[in-house]
Amino acid sequence: MEIILIKSRKPMLPAGFSGTMFNTKKEWAGHSKLKRVWEAMIDRCYNKNGNNFWTHMNAGITVHPNWHNPRNFMRTIVDVPQWHLKLENWENYVLDKDYYGAGQYGPSTCAWLSKEENSWYTTKSVPLVVTKCGVVNYYPTISVFSRELLISPGTVHDNLDKGYIDKGILEGYQIDTYKGELLIRHKLSFNI
Repeated sequence: MEIILIKSRKPMLPAGFSGTMFNTKKEWAGHSKLKRVWEAMIDRCYNKNGNNFWTHMNAGITVHPNWHNPRNFMRTIVDVPQWHLKLENWENYVLDKDYYGAGQYGPSTCAWLSKEENSWYTTKSVPLVVTKCGVVNYYPTISVFSRELLISPGTVHDNLDKGYIDKGILEGYQIDTYKGELLIRHKLSFNI
């Protein structure tokens, strides 16, 4: 996996929902899966009874005004990075707003990520900067680093909590939580 550092993308100004909830079979014909993605996104951000609404509302999460209209959403969603992977494995890929750090669902602030990748970019994730023999590497999460070394994430957590590295598999590593302004991300594959 190739790791990159990126700048956070700024969202459009937040806006209340100004779209239309068209539900005719004709409008969504052949797009029932996309309809569910769009409805879930709108519900999370604008429906008080929606799944995770209060979490999204308290965090200021919104939907880009262009995506309030389902037609615009359907037209532009195919340009969101990794759409081709979503098509190959529909159930395992989700629309993610956190990859670019914008806190908004929109055509330039989202990516299709596997469910595992999606779990890497939460507010609870701990990105790492790891140095060994003078070589610096970045990891989006402790679990990504621990998987590379074939050790448990708990081992890494324990060493971070102590503030020093125990002898053993982590000997010779300097491990710190990353506090830079850039975002540590895995490189996306773009649509073909």
